[in-house]
Amino acid sequence: MSIVSQEHQTCYEILGVSESASLAEIKSSHRALARALHPDKASTIPSPQFTIDTEEISSLMMFREIQMAWECLRDPSKRISYDESLRRKREKRSGKFDEAQLVKLSEMAREICDVEIIQDDKQDEPILQQQNLYIYVCRCGDKFEILDEDLLTTNGKSGVWECQSCTLAIKVCIDRNLSTFSTTDGLK
Repeated sequence: MSIVSQEHQTCYEILGVSESASLAEIKSSHRALARALHPDKASTIPSPQFTIDTEEISSLMMFREIQMAWECLRDPSKRISYDESLRRKREKRSGKFDEAQLVKLSEMAREICDVEIIQDDKQDEPILQQQNLYIYVCRCGDKFEILDEDLLTTNGKSGVWECQSCTLAIKVCIDRNLSTFSTTDGLK
C-alpha cells in the first residue's frame, strides 16, 4: 500500500507521530485528528448545497488521509510492509542502488497470476485481475517477483528492486512495451 499526501508526507507525518511510535500513541493521535476533522463533528458550518467551500473540501481530504494512514499503521503486517517500503524509498534516494545489477525484462521468467484489486470501500469483495509476474532468481536462492503494476509505476523507465534475503539489488531494464507483452507471448 502506498499512501502519500499532496505534500508527500508519510503515514507517520500525517498522524503527527514518530516512526517508532507505539500502536497506542498512533491510535491516540488518530482519534484526536479524526475528531477534529470528521465531517459530522468538525466545527465548520456546512456550506449551502450547491456551493463549494474550499476549506470544507480541504478538511474532508485531510480526514481521508488520516483514515488511510490509520488503516495502514494499525495492522501490524501492513505497518511492517509500509516501513519496509519507506526504508527502500530512502535507500533509493540515497544512491545505495547505483551499483544494482542490470537485468533485462525480456530475460526474466514470466508467469500469469491472479492479483486482488480493491477498487474502493464500497465493494465488499476484491476483483481478481490477471497480471504478469516477472521472476528473477537471486544469487542467494531467493526470488525477485515483480508484477505488471509494479513496473507500470516506473513510467516505462528502469526500476530498482532489492532482494528480501540479501543485499543484492537489481535494476530492471524495461526493454519491451508492457502493453503489447500479452499473456500469450512466449513464457519462459
